[in-house]
Amino acid sequence: MKRRMQAIAPVLLAGWMLSGAVLAGGGEASLLLGQRALAEGELEDAGADSASQFGVAVSLDFDWPVALALDLLSSSDDETQDLSTSFPFQIATDVETLEFDVGIRKFFLEESKFRPYIGGGLAWIQLEATQVESGSFGPGTEYSTTVVDDDDAGAGLWLDGGFLYRFGSFHVGVDVRWSDASADLIPNGSTGSVDLDSGGTQYSAAFGYHW
Repeated sequence: MKRRMQAIAPVLLAGWMLSGAVLAGGGEASLLLGQRALAEGELEDAGADSASQFGVAVSLDFDWPVALALDLLSSSDDETQDLSTSFPFQIATDVETLEFDVGIRKFFLEESKFRPYIGGGLAWIQLEATQVESGSFGPGTEYSTTVVDDDDAGAGLWLDGGFLYRFGSFHVGVDVRWSDASADLIPNGSTGSVDLDSGGTQYSAAFGYHW
């Protein structure tokens, strides 16, 4: 149920964001497709630090010097490491993130089809991680142990930059983003938590519409 709700949440929030965007006086809405490189060393060691990512970036124009930015991004990665020696031994790691960014975005060259921008603000990032060890010491000794199955969310900062190229009412572009937050996950059977960096660097292609 927890993962199902996490999968539904991006769809619901993206719909809310786009509905609000339509009612605004002007702005941009982009679908982001790309990769997220998680900054956490422990996830890098597990091979689960490079996640496929999709999201929605909305910039609302209220005739201010800057636009209001409302962005939602979701990523997931899974990796199975085969560490077998004399006996089979595997570690399967599954990592999912959900990030909501709110802040401002400044567009340049307003009269041009080519519109570079920079932005930044506050980030809320949820990190969910599952890691399972499995192996065998011989016939009849097969085992599977869940090392961690937990999630946590934290607040931090985000910065992004990129450009959009307009043609008619549509645009394509590139978005490069950095975010920083932390999550405390509790391994199974432990009374203490592990502090993980849930932020990272994100590279996305943007496809969208402006009004």
